[in-house]
Amino acid sequence: MIDKRFLLILFTCSLTAQIKGVVKDSLTGKPIPYVNIWVENENIGSTSEENGTFFISTTATGKRLIFSTLGYDKKIINASEVLEVNLKTISYSLDEVVITKNIGTKEIEIGNLEGKSSHSYGCGVKPWIVANYYPSTDQTEKHPFLKSIQFRTKSDINKAKLILHCYQVNKDGTLGNDLLSENCIVEVKKGTTINKINIEKHRLKFPENGIFIAIEWMIIEENKYFHSYYLEGSKEKHQGISYEPKISTCFSETGISWRYSSGQWKKSNIIGVLPNSKKYQNTYANLAVTISLTN
Repeated sequence: MIDKRFLLILFTCSLTAQIKGVVKDSLTGKPIPYVNIWVENENIGSTSEENGTFFISTTATGKRLIFSTLGYDKKIINASEVLEVNLKTISYSLDEVVITKNIGTKEIEIGNLEGKSSHSYGCGVKPWIVANYYPSTDQTEKHPFLKSIQFRTKSDINKAKLILHCYQVNKDGTLGNDLLSENCIVEVKKGTTINKINIEKHRLKFPENGIFIAIEWMIIEENKYFHSYYLEGSKEKHQGISYEPKISTCFSETGISWRYSSGQWKKSNIIGVLPNSKKYQNTYANLAVTISLTN
């Protein structure tokens, strides 16, 4: 992101090689789209296209790449061996599911959507995932069924795509398995938009130990945006690339966000410090996301 209004500013450096390959299902041989790919222990990543192809610009010598996507085992492989990457489907058991009648007469909303669109998370050129943690409360116990998820986006292109995730919470408070059985691809409009995604069909019940709602950016051609920018104190125009969209944030004294980068989850310690403003000093920037729940 280059715009000075944005919360995160990411820069790319000159890299020396381009690694290309394709990701396929090990049983069917079919290409796997939207696989999250990172250079191990580095902040360099990419996403496979709809036809399974991908490329990463990096120095290849001695590097390993991490491949992860919903429904498949994570795979770590030497960069020199990624011409064709085959992933195995994963088998794991979620927490016990208890079928309960959804009355649906009452609805509540948790979270915060009040963040301004000028304060945003953006991936720049990395396939980030950012997640918010929502604990179980008396209110969620009385309204346990997940109905919809809302978040505000700002995009410079039309039909930018992202992936929505709903993660379990492990006993140690970290992110567990995705509660969704398939990738939830969301397409957003150009400009500033509030997106409301209905997830009733997945019949998800709010877990006893809470839930993580996450948004994943994808480094695919459909999301690429070319722009011009100026560095502070310079009149020289530069050309840059970003991958849309941007997601609004809200500021809080409590940090509830985690982020996935370099192939691992870390609790976010990003503090809101805006130029010439004391309003958001020493606060955490969380995703502006709300969840609608019913009884």
